[in-house]
Amino acid sequence: MENWKKYLFGSATLLLLIFAGAAAYSYFNQTPIPIAVTADPVERKRIEERSEELKEFESANALSELLKDNTDVTYQYISYDDNGEAVTDFIVVAGADSVFYIDNKGRTEYLSGGRWIGYDPEENNIYTMVCADKGSYDAEFEYLRDSATLYFDDLTVTDSIGKNGGEVIITRSCEIADETQPLLSSRWEGIESGDKYVDTYTFSDGLFREERYGVIKQDGSTKELGRVVMTLSSGLEPDPGILDVVNSEDQRTVILHADIGTNEERVITAATGVGTEFLFALPAGYENVYEDKECKIKLEHQDVYEDLEAYIYQTK
Repeated sequence: MENWKKYLFGSATLLLLIFAGAAAYSYFNQTPIPIAVTADPVERKRIEERSEELKEFESANALSELLKDNTDVTYQYISYDDNGEAVTDFIVVAGADSVFYIDNKGRTEYLSGGRWIGYDPEENNIYTMVCADKGSYDAEFEYLRDSATLYFDDLTVTDSIGKNGGEVIITRSCEIADETQPLLSSRWEGIESGDKYVDTYTFSDGLFREERYGVIKQDGSTKELGRVVMTLSSGLEPDPGILDVVNSEDQRTVILHADIGTNEERVITAATGVGTEFLFALPAGYENVYEDKECKIKLEHQDVYEDLEAYIYQTK
């Protein structure tokens, strides 16, 4: 199993939730890795320097506050290519005790109680993920929950706050510096140092509704990079097959032994409904999953109806 490459980048801490969804999107393309967070594509000042007005928005839009009156919070993330065509379009739904992702092809990931369960409609396959450190599941879940709070850090150029009727529009911008260019260019072509990055948030009645972000080129032309739209109580549900697996009383268990015979030896156990395949997210330093204690025979196949015992060993 290849490492899971996280594409976690964004215009604000709000987008950390969305770009966790981007990580899920990369997982749908079968490239798993543990949690990683990169820097914003613009310089952020200390959190304490946020204005009182921005802090009020942050407080009102915390996920815990939004869920008091709503069953879930849905974010749709869309990014565009050089021709303005949507190249990434998926939905992240955060509830009180679960998070799931749906892309525009129907591929779904569902995170509940420390377990990742996914559905691939092309293969008609449901799978569960196991990590060498189960704590990373809990950390990812809490990370998603906590990062839904909106952060509006002052940027190199101070935020501009305007009002249009019942809407409040916050525009954040900064000149793209050399050190931010590699992060931006890894996702979007045609962006150069000296261009201005512009990020516009729209609030209605104090709640976040939409974000649009893009670039103003040095010749005055504009390039839209993407947008984020939030809805409340959407009623979306993951594929029913996933919920059947999550709630199944007929459980299949995997016992994963890590680094047997070393000071780092540990055992991770995970379970899911029968009929699902276990996938393994391996941290750095682990290359394969084995079926023997000596870690010489790679695990190539598994019976999706039987318990599974597997082994990993850190590459020296």
